[in-house]
Amino acid sequence: MDELPYHTIPEASPNYSQGHLMARLVDGLGFRYYWATDSLSNDDLDYRITSESRSSFETISHIYHLSELILSAAQEKPFEAPKTEGLTYEVLRSKTLLN
Repeated sequence: MDELPYHTIPEASPNYSQGHLMARLVDGLGFRYYWATDSLSNDDLDYRITSESRSSFETISHIYHLSELILSAAQEKPFEAPKTEGLTYEVLRSKTLLN
């Protein structure tokens, strides 16, 4: 299997344009997300801070939706909420990192 993006943080661009700054922000988020979601157990995925809060799995699904929203905005396309029913943690994590 190919390694997912953000296992390591990419080199910073020597340019400091608005686009490069936003790309670096995404790189930092991707790197942190990669390691924060690496090798989570079922107990980790089921965890809720309170009974009213999202589980870790639901938060991962929500972050995937946000990554799709950001990607559609960057591509100047209308946002269509992705279908996530039945997707596993591994698939959601992979799709998020690939966005």
